[in-house]
Amino acid sequence: MDETQLQAALEEIDAAYYANAEDRDLATAALSGYFEQFWDDADAAALFSRLAAEVAGGVYIPYLFWVALHRFLKTETQREVLAELFAAFGRSNFDEATQLQLKPLAVVYFMHEKEFEVDRLKSRVIQKLHPTVQEFFQKTLEFVEKNRKSAIAYQQKFSLVGAEFPDFERFNQPLAHLEG
Repeated sequence: MDETQLQAALEEIDAAYYANAEDRDLATAALSGYFEQFWDDADAAALFSRLAAEVAGGVYIPYLFWVALHRFLKTETQREVLAELFAAFGRSNFDEATQLQLKPLAVVYFMHEKEFEVDRLKSRVIQKLHPTVQEFFQKTLEFVEKNRKSAIAYQQKFSLVGAEFPDFERFNQPLAHLEG
């Protein structure tokens, strides 16, 4: 599938999302079907991320972020993809479900990332977003700073499930359950 075909398929998913009362499950399932085709190829996954982040109000951003974060934690590549996804999140519908999925992933990212890179992300991306989105990121950064044990637990949980296709229900299970 080339970029033009992918773009056309994503436009169909986007239209179906808005035609079906913004059905998150329908859009997520459709996007997952395409994303699985690009899962193993970092360059193809990055292209898919760039194109799919704006589809269906941004409902798939946490899934895209999951994969880029996993690759980032292994090799520290994908930093630009993650920044692009943060920016796309700021332009998204910013719905509660997407926030709930993205927050623990952002915690894992901020725990791992160098302070210089976090500051750079804040100045290049976060400070340019809507104040409500800036507040989301500020609260996430404060959570990382003030709740180290919980943030470490998120890191440990992600280390157990991050290599798998994104499964937020599993990721949200207690650490002891994931380890057992």
